[in-house]
Amino acid sequence: MQNLQNLLLLSLLEIVTSMMKDIFGKALGINKPWFVADVNFDLAAKRLDINLDFTRGATFPFEQDGIINEYKAYDTVEKEWRHLNFFEHECYLKARVPRIKTPDDKIHLMLPAWSGLQNGFTLLFEALIMQLCKSMPVHNVAYLVKTSDHKIWSILTGSRYIFLKNEKNLTVKERLKKEGLQLSKLNNRAFRALSLRETFQQIYVVLTNESFEKLLKKWYFWATHSQLEPMKQVASTIKKHWDGILRWKTSQINNGILEGLNSVVQAAKRKARGYKFKHFKTILYLITGGLDFRKANSTCVF
Repeated sequence: MQNLQNLLLLSLLEIVTSMMKDIFGKALGINKPWFVADVNFDLAAKRLDINLDFTRGATFPFEQDGIINEYKAYDTVEKEWRHLNFFEHECYLKARVPRIKTPDDKIHLMLPAWSGLQNGFTLLFEALIMQLCKSMPVHNVAYLVKTSDHKIWSILTGSRYIFLKNEKNLTVKERLKKEGLQLSKLNNRAFRALSLRETFQQIYVVLTNESFEKLLKKWYFWATHSQLEPMKQVASTIKKHWDGILRWKTSQINNGILEGLNSVVQAAKRKARGYKFKHFKTILYLITGGLDFRKANSTCVF
């Protein structure tokens, strides 16, 4: 009786596992020859790993000289992609990706349809990143999805080529990726400029001088390599006033205060006109010293 119960339990587990694989396969849009081989959920690590594989003997289309031929796998390479979160749990896709060998003895990696434009991310994850970056600074997006801002920038800069390329010159693979991202109307230059501006604004809210200088250096590198001439000019200006900007972080004196002080100085110059510089300093100290002369003379109204 116990053996029969164990058999029934194993059969039920196999059915549930098969259904779960099928559900995840449909949710991910996995098509033949790919299939979900295994699903591992780590509750403590808050991580979901979905292992994918392709059927034995499967062929993969490859375009060469305008002709598409089917090739079997020459060998495989293990790959991992960050995917959209499964509720609050990070989700990763894993697969052994086939490489093919063409008649000219060249080896080509056949990335699956879900692979993004940058290594390590799925296409849907990259699309989410790009949409988020339209509404918030890159630094905030990186914090939200728990990745580095450097990787976010690699997604943004790496994706621009597929949008700037003429539609007629796109390969079949590039056209599919472009359709998947659904951002064909994005003005990438304006988008990059906006991202640079918003990221620059975020640098000014960091708490420590060390973090401020570190982030400013990273922003300067991005701006000088952005291929946006106005941003490169801004970066050049910042470089010329680098020491002053770092000192500002310590003093926190903004333009309004400086302009107010300048008006006071100009007023002191007018009052000391015709006298030597030492008299000008005396007037300046008198105006800015905040002295209360009523303590010496009760009839003084100023």
